[in-house]
Amino acid sequence: LKHPELGDIELEYSGFAVDGRPDLSLTVYNPVDSAVADRIRALALARHPKE
Repeated sequence: LKHPELGDIELEYSGFAVDGRPDLSLTVYNPVDSAVADRIRALALARHPKE
């Protein structure tokens, strides 16, 4: 994924099916390592500082 401020963001993903509902699925994206997670967290805090 290429973000305009962070540059390349490396993510891994897991996909899950919902039993009995072939029309539904869930995809979860996670940073590949703590360095990527820290960059995402820093951007989120810069845009939405804790009060």
